[in-house]
Amino acid sequence: MTKENVRPIGVFDSGVGGLSVLRQLSSDYPGESFIYLGDTARLPYGTKSSNTIIKYAQRNLNYLLETFNIKALVVACNSVSTVINHIDSPVPVFGVIKPGAKTAIESSTEGEQIGLWATQATVLSGAYQTEVSLLQKDRKIQMVSCPTLVSLVEEGLNKHPLLPMAFEYYFEKFENKVDVLILGCTHFPFFKDKLSETFPKLKLIDSSTSLSKELREQLDLNSEPNSSSKTKILLTDEAPNFIDFIQKIFKNNFETEKVDII
Repeated sequence: MTKENVRPIGVFDSGVGGLSVLRQLSSDYPGESFIYLGDTARLPYGTKSSNTIIKYAQRNLNYLLETFNIKALVVACNSVSTVINHIDSPVPVFGVIKPGAKTAIESSTEGEQIGLWATQATVLSGAYQTEVSLLQKDRKIQMVSCPTLVSLVEEGLNKHPLLPMAFEYYFEKFENKVDVLILGCTHFPFFKDKLSETFPKLKLIDSSTSLSKELREQLDLNSEPNSSSKTKILLTDEAPNFIDFIQKIFKNNFETEKVDII
């Protein structure tokens, strides 16, 4: 393996949501090392302005480049993915919106309605509609902002018995019944099983799988287990719920560290 190949892949989000993406990538590429940055001091990103999100994203990227010499960056956050073209990077940057929109189109028939649950920032950006329209010019999607669902996951309540009521509440906000639902926030895959129980006929789109395929197509990645590969998780603030999530997903195969990013 070349020196270039052994460099880690950077992954970041404002909180625990991006761990759903990290889980997929580390499973698909066990020979790769990952540096995950949870910007817990500044969460949530979904309520911030575009300029603020760009500023935070650039600072996070610069830190990962300077400290860990990452070979690529995965933006495991839909809100940041809406402004991905404004991030200045010498390494490839991958977002979650384009692969999510592509999978939604591929998974639906022409007559099926596509819906999106996301943060306020993602909904207001219209980024998913833009990507869907590039694939199918006249295809429309219905978009609903779901801040309560984000909070429930951040608080570690992704299996809470009240979740089905929240699902029903946000589902009723769609103007028309949807057949395909894009989980437009990386927090949402954590309650995917519960959501499937509530709406068994609903097609759920989790961009993590298609994002992983995109990385495979564009990067030389190691899919074979490697004893030297490791996962390091950085937090910008204390976050007990975050640590609980990490332990459930990665067991003991990770390191954590608190860092300051100015």
